[in-house]
Amino acid sequence: MFSLNNENLSRKARLSYLGLALFTALAFDFFFWDVQVLGFGFFLFVFIYVIAFTIFSIVNKQVKQPWALAFVVPIFIFSLDILFYNNLFVRNWVPLFVAILLFFYSYFLTLRNPEKLKFDLFKLNFLKDINKAFEKGGKIFSDIFASSKEKNSDLYKKILIGIIVSVPILFVFLGLFMNADPVFEKRIDNLFNFGVDPAVFFRIIRTILITSALGIFFYFLVDVAHKLEKSEKISLKIDKTVAVVVLSLINFLFATFVIIQLQYLFGSTNFVQEQGLNFADYARQGFFQLAWVIALSSIVLLVFYRSASEHGSHIALKLLKIFLVLQVAVIAMSALKRMNLYQDAFGFTTLRLYVEWFIYFCMALLSFTAVSLAIEFEFRRFFNIIVGLGILALCVVSSINVDRMIARRNIDRFVNEAKELDVCYIQSLSSDALEEFKRLSPEVFTDEKVDLCGLKPGSSHIDSSIYMRDNLREKYKYDSWKEFNFSVDKLWKLGN
Repeated sequence: MFSLNNENLSRKARLSYLGLALFTALAFDFFFWDVQVLGFGFFLFVFIYVIAFTIFSIVNKQVKQPWALAFVVPIFIFSLDILFYNNLFVRNWVPLFVAILLFFYSYFLTLRNPEKLKFDLFKLNFLKDINKAFEKGGKIFSDIFASSKEKNSDLYKKILIGIIVSVPILFVFLGLFMNADPVFEKRIDNLFNFGVDPAVFFRIIRTILITSALGIFFYFLVDVAHKLEKSEKISLKIDKTVAVVVLSLINFLFATFVIIQLQYLFGSTNFVQEQGLNFADYARQGFFQLAWVIALSSIVLLVFYRSASEHGSHIALKLLKIFLVLQVAVIAMSALKRMNLYQDAFGFTTLRLYVEWFIYFCMALLSFTAVSLAIEFEFRRFFNIIVGLGILALCVVSSINVDRMIARRNIDRFVNEAKELDVCYIQSLSSDALEEFKRLSPEVFTDEKVDLCGLKPGSSHIDSSIYMRDNLREKYKYDSWKEFNFSVDKLWKLGN
């Protein structure tokens, strides 16, 4: 449409991307202004951006890495999760994941690779590319004020630069004069008193800033400088003798810990009680200590893995790394055992469940790492797959109705195993858990094992349901179609 025969886009094509930036900024303002609950508006905004950017890239022949279209799958999974669920993880973290994935989608879709280099996520220097992107601000001004007469074009640019430099200086002097003379201050206030709503002014400024930022980003993406380059980074080369000594000592320490503490690591409920320990000390504190062990040992493995992949390895090093992976897996199983004991004693919470799932993920990665080391899998591919598995894991976790699952498990523990029930905690969950809360019978609220969360003893089940419903309605307003969310919609459809 606008593209030229060479790699450089024409001025009209570049300005069309600036138009896309303005359109995105206006859409952001429309879908997010004064919105209390992310829902259909968020999903629609993401859908519009992906479709618009993809079409622009196809029309201007900027689709350089078609495999980047795979990012669309997790982007829409996350966006649908925001449409269906209302738990803390979805509300607070999923929008951030979507924003990051949208950035990577746009970045990789237009990434040139004229030299046919191997793609390595580990070696990409995003900070360097961001610095290059800021240099495109001048190109935007040049395109906007371009003229057939070069003299006039230069004049317009100089005038614009003069205005930009003058504005902050003028504001400083104006503020000093206004503070020095009340009469002058009053005259200035009357002069600029146009009755403009500050909120409207803020929206205009925000739209301009978003348009500028996206315009600079798009200009960078369509420039020929946006390409995959050979990395100048040289991976750390670890001497084989040093590596053998370090890994041998680490393995010896891990093995000693596992053998001596075997009963403690996999202690049952009776073992914990026999040692005079409480579950909080045994499970919670012990878990976080072991979690640090897993994290630090994983970093050590990555460093040695990359060094061996780049500079070669030895069979002894390979065996030491595999042995370390197996021992870390044992410690991960121990951490999982501790968390299960803690859940069995005190019930389920979102944090405890996410921790449990994180350990499962770590164990899966450790298994993959052991196999990769055994077959000498290329580190570049290994790291790329790890990132992909991480995105997949986040998609799975965000697509689970975690609050309802927790409420169901805690209520089942109370009903089937006669264990304590923290009604207060269930009421603190999102509207996703309301369906499970309705399962409780009226007799539950007269049981001494139940924390009534401020309700009077003998309160009825109906009173408690209304109490939870009203609290949730206070938190989640539902004022427009942009805020439509299936979970919140069910909440507001409940009878008064």
